[in-house]
Amino acid sequence: MSCWSARHRGQTKDSTLNVRVPTANRLDGQLEVASYLAGLREARFRFNTLKEAISGVPSGPSTNAALGQLAQNVRLRGATYLESTLAESDVPWADPKPGTIPWRLKQLNDRILDGNAEGAGSLLSHINPNELRDSQEKAELAYLQGCLARLTGSLNKAQRVWRRPTGSHPTILVI
Repeated sequence: MSCWSARHRGQTKDSTLNVRVPTANRLDGQLEVASYLAGLREARFRFNTLKEAISGVPSGPSTNAALGQLAQNVRLRGATYLESTLAESDVPWADPKPGTIPWRLKQLNDRILDGNAEGAGSLLSHINPNELRDSQEKAELAYLQGCLARLTGSLNKAQRVWRRPTGSHPTILVI
């Protein structure tokens, strides 16, 4: 067997490729190198993953940067942000307290994603828009109302609802 190596000046170590081809045989359609190359690529990927895991996670932001971000989040989202951040939860994602407006909005979203238009409509009737605390909740409700309208086939109503909070003219993609 002979070894052919292509090295390019000024490129990374990934630009090097070694291919071993039997010299006694003639190259023809029977020679399969794709599986060999795929194995090398997989081995390199596993090595890099292991190397990154061993080297550890980069350090987090400085204390001043973290406090600045916290202050900005509280200023933008108010009590809603603090409640969702400080709430006790067994799950690593936002898990609003049952019965609250954020919980109802999440339930509404889940029903829409499940294609349950009847259940979503019923839940929507129990959400009082006057109880919404901030612009994020209002925008979420408008978005979900539009999604429900689209789910029931009312594309014009969905577009009207989606325009309302922002004044923009969205493009509706029907898949």
